[in-house]
Amino acid sequence: MRRVGKYIRKARKQCGMTMEEAAFQAGISYETLSRIERSETDTYHATINRLILALKIDVQDFHASINDGHNNFDEQLDR
Repeated sequence: MRRVGKYIRKARKQCGMTMEEAAFQAGISYETLSRIERSETDTYHATINRLILALKIDVQDFHASINDGHNNFDEQLDR
């Protein structure tokens, strides 16, 4: 779950969205997004999917990064 929160936070910041904006776009509360980003909660798959859509995250990269620990997103930020 820690990787998910870190990934979501980086994606949100790269999009230039505030937590309030991202939460609104995903149809979740600010508090829920905050807990997800801090890895303080287990999150339903549907909630993660909403965030993926709201933040325009590449689904394949997200799953690859979360499942194998390799974070292509970090590499993209360095470019």
